[in-house]
Amino acid sequence: MSENGWKLIDPISDFGRMGIPNRYWTITDANRNYEVCSTYPPEIVVPKSVTLGTVVGSSKFRSEEGLPVLSCLYKENNVS
Repeated sequence: MSENGWKLIDPISDFGRMGIPNRYWTITDANRNYEVCSTYPPEIVVPKSVTLGTVVGSSKFRSEEGLPVLSCLYKENNVS
């Protein structure tokens, strides 16, 4: 996906709608300039309990260097 495709939505606003950041999840720009994974947005949500290095490092072992990130959260009970 090209960079312009991610400009169609505002991921930070969508994360806010889900109640992120919170005590379990944090927003990071670890994928800025699509440096880690070209198919993920620049801002991603990762668990606070895991280091960013672990999250980014794990992409080397996943298909197409995908990152283990949050895609949806039900804020009423923190189910992901």
